[in-house]
Amino acid sequence: METRKIKVISPGYMSKFMCLSNQCEDTCCKHWRIDIDYETYKRYTKITDPKLRYLVGEYVVKNKGGDNKLRYAMFKLREDKHCAFLGEEGLCMLQRKYGPLYLSNVCRTYPRRHTLVDNTLERSGTVSCPEMARQILFNKEPMSFITFSEDSSEGFFWERTVSTSDENITARPLLKRFQQIRSLCIEILQNRSYSMAERLMLLGLFTNKLSVLNEEKKWDEIQQHIDRHNVILKGDALRSMLVKIPSDGYLQFKMIMDMLVLRLKFSEISPSFKNVLDEFKQGIGFYEGITIEQAFSNYKPLQSHYMNMFCQQYPQVFENYYVNYAFSKAYPFEPSRNVFENYIRLVVDYAITKLFLVGVGAYHQKFDDSIVQRVFTGISLNVEHNSQYVDLMVNVIKKLEGGIQAYTAVLVQD
Repeated sequence: METRKIKVISPGYMSKFMCLSNQCEDTCCKHWRIDIDYETYKRYTKITDPKLRYLVGEYVVKNKGGDNKLRYAMFKLREDKHCAFLGEEGLCMLQRKYGPLYLSNVCRTYPRRHTLVDNTLERSGTVSCPEMARQILFNKEPMSFITFSEDSSEGFFWERTVSTSDENITARPLLKRFQQIRSLCIEILQNRSYSMAERLMLLGLFTNKLSVLNEEKKWDEIQQHIDRHNVILKGDALRSMLVKIPSDGYLQFKMIMDMLVLRLKFSEISPSFKNVLDEFKQGIGFYEGITIEQAFSNYKPLQSHYMNMFCQQYPQVFENYYVNYAFSKAYPFEPSRNVFENYIRLVVDYAITKLFLVGVGAYHQKFDDSIVQRVFTGISLNVEHNSQYVDLMVNVIKKLEGGIQAYTAVLVQD
């Protein structure tokens, strides 16, 4: 029987990633929802081992409705917020007893992310995993991508699909140019002749215009817009397009702090992120009872010093992070059908991460790989992965008077 192959595209760092298992400083088997697909759930119902059978009965819960085969059930966490199947040695008891087939799709693939684009599988990783974060963030060369084939009979689980076929183009005309648009976004993010703030402003200009053309149904102008940016990106003309907004450090600080306060009220945060949060607060002198004006007064002299220190030591980190973000999330097409809303999501993530880097850097009075990784991993796990919170932030920014573009520019400015 002929083996069927599937084309795979992946960032180069994925070939170097290896799960540290119980040697990792953290475990992914805690503090978040773990879904169980239907086929894995059926295997669990046939388990005969007395201890594991008991745990299945106590901690495997069918989701309401039961019509989503990928999220048919879920693991109910123990009181300590860990998975009940996590053994004392830090390994999964189900996998040790029965092998990898008894891991759910989520457990088997994390921290990998899969997107099916037409007939091509795109594989990447997420910085919410400490070891994956190290592989993504610290390579000083621009992120590159490799293409290869794999045996499709092994079965693949993907979080999202992107189809550029004709039947989808009527509903979403931008999808016809998915590869062109995303490639240009990545090219903007990797253009080192601009600062990261400038790159993000240019990305905002590009995606906002796409959104306007799409909403106004001027679809014949979309290709012209892409071609124009492809040409001028090669030179220095884009610099003149940057939004000229007077620097307003206080407004930026207040907006981000308001986002942070809302995030802390929104849902529980992980203990590891709480440690980062405590360091951030101590670093900028943000104590109970202090006013936002006093907090900004503490923060202002630190901001320039520690962001300059970070950018000098780690000039590639934000670039690597957002190139990976664009590839793994099919940016700017997911999750919203409005491409500029997806840009706002990226900007919220960037603004909060910058703020934390300043505070945590000030707390330690330095940066090193461990400090940087902990900040990015914490933000990814507690902000980026919390889609409901990010959706809320998008809606908050959209309702602000003065224009969305102006406020997003404030959030990314140095």
